[in-house]
Amino acid sequence: MFFFLAVDDSAEIIPNEEYESTKTKSITGAIFSEIAPSTQIVPPTRMTQKSKGGPAVFGEKQRIVGVGGLFVRVHNVGGRWIVDTSLTSGDDERFHFQDHDDMIVFKTVHGAYLCATGEGEVSIADEIGPRSKWSAYETEEYSWSFKSHQGWWLSIDTTNGIVCTKPSNSESERFICHYWEMPSV
Repeated sequence: MFFFLAVDDSAEIIPNEEYESTKTKSITGAIFSEIAPSTQIVPPTRMTQKSKGGPAVFGEKQRIVGVGGLFVRVHNVGGRWIVDTSLTSGDDERFHFQDHDDMIVFKTVHGAYLCATGEGEVSIADEIGPRSKWSAYETEEYSWSFKSHQGWWLSIDTTNGIVCTKPSNSESERFICHYWEMPSV
């Protein structure tokens, strides 16, 4: 087993002897995080706040994981595209995070873009437009919130697994982003 040390945009493999009894440990601004071969969970070290209230810069290939470990998912059910959540991760939970006009867009591996369509609704769009652009805010260490063009926050309703937007930013509007393919270092 190996451990990944993530500090800024650098990476280093840490031998087992240097890893203590916990799976995640803060050391002078660094995070040790175990990499499981099946999930390759890594702190989003490439995300940095550009300016006060500005968008973040992301590593390209990531999953969006809400509180409680639910993955944001876009999948086809009977010829209809659905945005919801999953307890496991696969192809439908993969997104390409891209900068666009000082905002972030989430492109699915299927080629569509995650968008806020109205009060509380999240779906997909074939092209980048105002509805598919999000502002990203670091809420705490390795936790992010995404604000739609309407001013509502990306959220997961944990009672029914629905991905939606809400007017306020609370615990259900905070996300961790995990790489599904390790970035080039």
